[in-house]
Amino acid sequence: MDAQALLDEIERLVNRIEQLVDELYSAVRNILEQIPGWLGWVRDRLLDAWDYLCEKLQPLWDWIAKYFSKPGFPWDLQSLAGRWTSEVGGPVGGQATVADAGTLLADDVWVGVAADRYKQALAPQRAAIAAAKSALADGMSKALSGLATALWVEFGVIAGGLATLVGCIIGAIASTSTVFGAPAGPFIAAAGVVVFLTAATGAGFVLSNAATNSKLDIERALADPAFGSGKWPKAVVS
Repeated sequence: MDAQALLDEIERLVNRIEQLVDELYSAVRNILEQIPGWLGWVRDRLLDAWDYLCEKLQPLWDWIAKYFSKPGFPWDLQSLAGRWTSEVGGPVGGQATVADAGTLLADDVWVGVAADRYKQALAPQRAAIAAAKSALADGMSKALSGLATALWVEFGVIAGGLATLVGCIIGAIASTSTVFGAPAGPFIAAAGVVVFLTAATGAGFVLSNAATNSKLDIERALADPAFGSGKWPKAVVS
């Protein structure tokens, strides 16, 4: 399953959860009408359980709204990582051999003070060109690929957690179909919500750490000594 299909599946599961919560609410209302007056304690337990579930559902709806506002697109990051390698690293890395050829030309044909100064300027240029491949392009590709992988992992955790939550709510509906089992129903659903939010929060921390590591990789690439503290070396030595 590709990333877009997985994101679509997450959206489908969210819609299914909303539907099941409505079904659970209807089941609770129906069973409340069936509870006889002498089982008032069962009614009270069921109402308490439903209130508890509502408390847990609000953070779930908040999380879902926030998540779908910026879910992330790992396929774009992976594509960009590949472009850094193919469109920057490969072509620029090949230019280092041109600098080597220029050095040989200066050694064999061009002599004197001008040739010496040319060679002095050429060495830093060659180092910077090589670093543009080994440090910058490869570093950017690594950073973007790492972040894309973390998003893939988050997608998988969320999809799996939502599928589990669907199962919990279905179980809750089944439990609510009997008078004495009804109070357990909302608690079953609430437990599923808590488990999902815990897993989603953990996946979010992993993604945040991956983003931090990617940022550090990019900063290290840009700080490579061959670039002269973030600047391209001079092409002319006076």
